[in-house]
Amino acid sequence: MTSKYPRTIFLVKKCRYLYVYVAIYGLMSFGALLGLNALVEAKKITLEGVGLQSIWVKSIIVGLSTKAFLHISLFSLSVGGKAFPLGTETIVQIFEPWLLEEIFLFEFNAVSDFIAHHATRYTDLATVKTTIKGNLPANFTGPERIGFEADVDAKTSVTAAMEVYLRRFGKRNFTRVFPM
Repeated sequence: MTSKYPRTIFLVKKCRYLYVYVAIYGLMSFGALLGLNALVEAKKITLEGVGLQSIWVKSIIVGLSTKAFLHISLFSLSVGGKAFPLGTETIVQIFEPWLLEEIFLFEFNAVSDFIAHHATRYTDLATVKTTIKGNLPANFTGPERIGFEADVDAKTSVTAAMEVYLRRFGKRNFTRVFPM
């Protein structure tokens, strides 16, 4: 979530699909942890390493490993030009694409709603673009700044220009520059 929505996570946190997604992986991790503990207690496997006697350390390791394990694709079956993974990733394909799409749509609509509220007060596109360019951090220089300013200049609506600023600089800067 933080890599895909780094500056709009404050909006995504309200999405129920995000919590369903987390709960599914949490339940799978919990099941894997129970299975691991059962194997250790039955002396089928041994775990060696710093802190592995702690249930918390094991929980963290299993939690981090579960998603990676569930994305193993042994091979793909191509049907009608569409590849379908076969392996543990087959399980993930049941729920993950749909949930990620729902989270994406939720974020898209939440950003639109958030910006629309501010855009009612700031209606002049030229003024919004000037305000954005005048409120860039001093250390935001070089090609990145030039590209950002070109993105802002290319926008043909107040909401589109504001969205570029929000997605790049986050809520705190956005609400400072465009207070209500």
